[in-house]
Amino acid sequence: MPVINVVTDEQVVHLIYTDGHGGVENDGKYHFEGSTAAEGALTITIAHGDYRWTRSYTFSSQSVLNDLVYTTAYFNGEQLPNIGTGRAGFGIIATGELWADVGQFRPSVGVSMANVSDVTYFYLYSNNCLALATVTDYPKHKFYGAITPDGFIPPVGEHPTDFSPHFGSYHPFTGQLMLGSSKPVNWI
Repeated sequence: MPVINVVTDEQVVHLIYTDGHGGVENDGKYHFEGSTAAEGALTITIAHGDYRWTRSYTFSSQSVLNDLVYTTAYFNGEQLPNIGTGRAGFGIIATGELWADVGQFRPSVGVSMANVSDVTYFYLYSNNCLALATVTDYPKHKFYGAITPDGFIPPVGEHPTDFSPHFGSYHPFTGQLMLGSSKPVNWI
C-alpha cells in the first residue's frame, strides 16, 4: 500500500471579524510526500514424468509522490514506456489471471500491468498434445510450440487468423505434429 502524507507548507489563515463577516488571508499551501513499491511473479509449470516446461513473468513498480508522481514500472526485466508523471500512474497494479474460454476450449494464463500484457493460451489437442500460443499483437496469436508426451516441440503451422475452432494432434510413433488445422487431424 502507498504511504502518503500531506505536508503543510503554509497554514490556511481565515479572518473572522466581530461583526460576523470574514475572509481568507492565506489560502495555504501543501504538498504530498510518500512512495510505494510493488513486485510480484507468476510462474506456469507443466510437468509430465521427467519433463518440465516453465514460463515465468516478473513485474515491479515504484512510485514517488511529491509535487508530482513519478512512476517506473518493469515487466520481465524491461522498463515499461510512458508511465511517467501524474497522480493517475501512482500505485500501478499488476494482475495475474487464470481463466477459461469455454467456447474455444482454451484455458489461458496472463499477466497485465499498466498498458502491457502477456497471455499464454493452451490448446488441448488429441493424443496428449498441448499447444501453446501467445498474443503477439492483439488479436493476432502465434504458436510457440507444443508439449507432447515426448517433450516440447517447436511450432509447426500458423495460428488461425480468425478464432474459428481448429484442430491439432501429435503422432506418438512418428513424432509428427500438426497445430492450427482447419480440419480434424487423423493419423494413419
